[in-house]
Amino acid sequence: MWLALGCALPLFASDDIGLIRIGDPWRFSLDPPPPGWQQPDFDDSAWPEAPAAFTFAYSGYEATSLASVNRPYGAAFFRRRFAVPDPAAVEWLVLRLDWSGGGIVWLNGVELLRENLPGAPGEPVDPGLQPPLRNRTWPRLIDLSAWRDLLRPEGNCLAIEWHEHSTGGYSSALAMELLANFTRGPALQAAAPGRQTILWQTPVPTEGWVEYGPGEALVHVTPPTPPGTNHQLTLTNLGPGRTYSYRVVARSPDGRMAASKPRSFRVFNTSGPVRFAVMGDVGTGRPAQYTLAGRLREANPDLVLMVGDLVYPEFSRNRADFRWFSVYAEHLRTTPYFVVAGNHDVTYASDHSFLDHFAMPENGPILRERQAAHQGPEGHWAYSFDCGDVHFVGLYVPILLPDYDLPEDSDQIAWLEQDLAASNRPWKVVFLHHPLFSSGPHGNDDYNGNGLTDTVELGGRLLPLFQAHGVQFVFAGHDHIYERHTPWQGIQTIVTGAGGGSLYPIYRLEPTSLRAFSHSHVTLVTIDGPEAELVALDLEGRELDHAWYRREPPPADTLWTAARHTPADPTGLPPDGDGNRLGQTFDLVGKPIPGVTGRFAHPGRLRVEADATWVHLGLEGMALPEGDDLILFVGVQGRPGAQSLAGLGNGLPPPDDEGANALDLLGNLRFADGFEPVIACVLGDEFADDTDRFFTRPRRVVMGAAGEPNARLEQPAAMGQGVFRLEAGFPEVT
Repeated sequence: MWLALGCALPLFASDDIGLIRIGDPWRFSLDPPPPGWQQPDFDDSAWPEAPAAFTFAYSGYEATSLASVNRPYGAAFFRRRFAVPDPAAVEWLVLRLDWSGGGIVWLNGVELLRENLPGAPGEPVDPGLQPPLRNRTWPRLIDLSAWRDLLRPEGNCLAIEWHEHSTGGYSSALAMELLANFTRGPALQAAAPGRQTILWQTPVPTEGWVEYGPGEALVHVTPPTPPGTNHQLTLTNLGPGRTYSYRVVARSPDGRMAASKPRSFRVFNTSGPVRFAVMGDVGTGRPAQYTLAGRLREANPDLVLMVGDLVYPEFSRNRADFRWFSVYAEHLRTTPYFVVAGNHDVTYASDHSFLDHFAMPENGPILRERQAAHQGPEGHWAYSFDCGDVHFVGLYVPILLPDYDLPEDSDQIAWLEQDLAASNRPWKVVFLHHPLFSSGPHGNDDYNGNGLTDTVELGGRLLPLFQAHGVQFVFAGHDHIYERHTPWQGIQTIVTGAGGGSLYPIYRLEPTSLRAFSHSHVTLVTIDGPEAELVALDLEGRELDHAWYRREPPPADTLWTAARHTPADPTGLPPDGDGNRLGQTFDLVGKPIPGVTGRFAHPGRLRVEADATWVHLGLEGMALPEGDDLILFVGVQGRPGAQSLAGLGNGLPPPDDEGANALDLLGNLRFADGFEPVIACVLGDEFADDTDRFFTRPRRVVMGAAGEPNARLEQPAAMGQGVFRLEAGFPEVT
């Protein structure tokens, strides 16, 4: 019996470094296979397939659980085929391995390793044998270079016989990957206009350098790094916006050399459009993490922001590769990642090595890991950088425990204010681990015990500062959900913390919550000119959310032409005539007219279509606080209309009102010269099927799926809904 946790397997192909990566699918059997099963040509097509790593427990920290109540723990047998495009280029062959119990490893039928099991090499082991108790320890690098001559271009097979015996839980694991020449990287980090930093690790001490150049020509060579296994070089004087190719070269003291295959990257531009991805709370080793890593590669962003909790259950140098660097390895070779620390990266960390693994910009304040207590490793935990039209700021707010709190008089807040004030970029994006609003469980935390929820306290410290300096977006994690809120003073806050970790429930809805989902996802943002577009994708690549942010209106003299089109009836229309449903789509094709994001709402985008009889209006991407109305005023060229709303309603409260109170309350509204609307559309929630001048708009609505009713949770004063003429009494348009 076997159980694969999560979703569909990722399709990872062998590359020149990761011959077998963590997360790759393996064939396996829980029944003893026939002799010769370790050979490359053995037919394993009838064996099930699942991604590594494996466990015999329900720990929730590996990709595949083999747990079963129907059989005792015994041997499990694994096979993974792989290709080596150029075996002669493999100078160092390394197995990264972490296993409990005992086991045997074969390469192309030759035994390479036997641990915690009896017998000489080649001697079989009873499949029912239970080895001495041994829990997993830490991943180890095992040098297999003496057997690299066994490699061939196609049809290689790594086989493993695993006899599990542990105390269970997190202690049960079989995690493995086979690497050629490099044990980490090359990885792009600390990018900036004209600069690119590259990190890599080698299995033995070497010196290293980077060969690079514009286009495909590797015409430049850096000075070598000092001998060692950890390497870092920064390329400078690069042409902003240009594409460069590069490879890293390693040379050992005895003259052995290896090089990575060339990859390319695009240098950050000094201005212009930017496309970036945001994820958080990723490193559990579950299938969702590998699947979303594939979504990142498919999206091809200019850069990736990681908002903390990179490794579970806690960050350590021994877990960094299996949980993070190896998962995103191929994408890291072409795309810079920027990370900030979460609570699992520092608060619970066993070796406090987080900063040792990354090369982030060093323009932030020198902070201690426990910043409020001024204790622990120091470094640039917070920083900023520019890409195109965007100024990005990464903050260090892992959790509001007393030692990790962010006091108002902290060095970080003083630096933050100076940094934001000094930037002249038109867009400003902040990313941090702890959210400012959240409908997840952490939205109720009070870790510093002062009687204020941590989100309220942190928002009170940071949001006024963000408002004063023109920040438009704030991305956070911590809660393993996706949530987008209505703007606060023009600031769009988003929780994007389900990048591979276990999902959290929607605990209770924030008053500002617009979209809240307990789904694994990645968030993609494209900023181009005055507009930003945001899309959240789930594991299957389907849209969870799609929204826009507009800094300024289009030029006043812009002429927008209606599309000549008759929209079809909307799909997914519920049979009860009671409002829209999630997943409902509308056949509108006109060029969208963008609305400007306001202090606490966003009108979305308007599409205008016309046929011989009707004018069809459609709004998408509205962001309204619950119970609020959006009023669309429409004028007709050549037809006089209203210059103001004064005197059109009777100004009386219920029960003496005439209805359409959303318009009656705007009696002091005057329109700009040259604009005289003739009708007003009062819109705003999921119950807007018909015109109803005495409609009572709910303060909170929970949208139902297809076939399920929408739920109204509160009933305030009536405002009306629908289309009304701007004449005395606001007559309805029929």
